Amino acid sequence: MFNIPSVIDSLDTQLDSAYLIIDKSDVLMIYKKKEIDLLIAEILWKVGSIGEAKEYLLNASVGAVENYNELTNGNFEEALLKERQRILIGSGQRFFDLLRFNKIENFIPFYRGNDIEAGAGFWPLSLNTISTNNLIQNDYWGK
Repeated sequence: MFNIPSVIDSLDTQLDSAYLIIDKSDVLMIYKKKEIDLLIAEILWKVGSIGEAKEYLLNASVGAVENYNELTNGNFEEALLKERQRILIGSGQRFFDLLRFNKIENFIPFYRGNDIEAGAGFWPLSLNTISTNNLIQNDYWGK
């Protein structure tokens, strides 16, 4: 999936992450392989390839106590959210995962369905941004 140059082989690094080569002596990590596997699993699940999606979820969930071998289309979403929560803890992704999966009301009762529809899932615009770009604040933050 990633074309990782042979210069990585000579570095003392783990090869379970994707890297962007800045120059021959500098390496910057972009995404962990488990995070990429979770993204691909979600994409494959959304397009209906549950078998392939399961493979990527299983790759990402090495070390998990759950047995994901028997996943179906009906319970894949819950397993995916659980693994994204476990693997991406502290990364700030959970809110957006819950928003994307329409589960935010189940986990953050402060938000109601009409709040999300009114724009609570998006950051508010600053007054400077609104005035200099002739924009309006979304309904939720404009209250």
